[in-house]
Amino acid sequence: MQVVFDKVLSPLIEDDQEVIQWSGVRGDESDKRAGYSRFSEDKRNEHGQLFNFLPIHQWTAADVFACYRYFGVKPNELYKQGMDRVGCMPCILVKKEELAEIAARFPDELDRVARWEKQVGMVSRWIHWMIAGHIDRRQFFEYITDNDGKRKRRPFRLGNSRRYNSGYVLNTEAYKSTCMLGPRGNIIGGSVWDAVDWSKTGRGGQVYDLVTAAIDAEACSSRYGLCE
Repeated sequence: MQVVFDKVLSPLIEDDQEVIQWSGVRGDESDKRAGYSRFSEDKRNEHGQLFNFLPIHQWTAADVFACYRYFGVKPNELYKQGMDRVGCMPCILVKKEELAEIAARFPDELDRVARWEKQVGMVSRWIHWMIAGHIDRRQFFEYITDNDGKRKRRPFRLGNSRRYNSGYVLNTEAYKSTCMLGPRGNIIGGSVWDAVDWSKTGRGGQVYDLVTAAIDAEACSSRYGLCE
């Protein structure tokens, strides 16, 4: 992350020290990571003082859990509840099957995500900048002061201007079911619950998967063979 480079690594490099970053990235996590070198120079530093070291790059997931058992380390319990990634939960890179497990086991977490989607969507600059040319401008208002000094709300009229106006007020009821507005105000995407509905389907979303829909939230589920 850039903040780590700026706050931690840069001061060491400026002090003329050679820095080797260790990371737990493994090659079988993705095709992109499979292409990483176990030891490489970090090009963010042009003087050859910064390097990346991936000590377990060639390990499989089975190797990792075998190491846990050898040293008596108890794996994160989320690995037994259908999770593939546990660095964050829900993870933005969640797989389809994992999302269905999260919906069955941790619906409150998805409620939290949905609330954040709504809040972020309503304050996003997309609301102000990308709404230009919206087919229905009646959803947007601006405040004006009349000759008597009273503030009034009137529908926003775009005209030929494309300038940002901090006086815009969004009619949130008109968009309460959406999470983002795209260029020219088109709705482009649903909420986390739309993704959950998709996670319970098969054959490219064409059929409803009854097995996935019937996940037992109390039963152990592990992609790594951790269930006894």
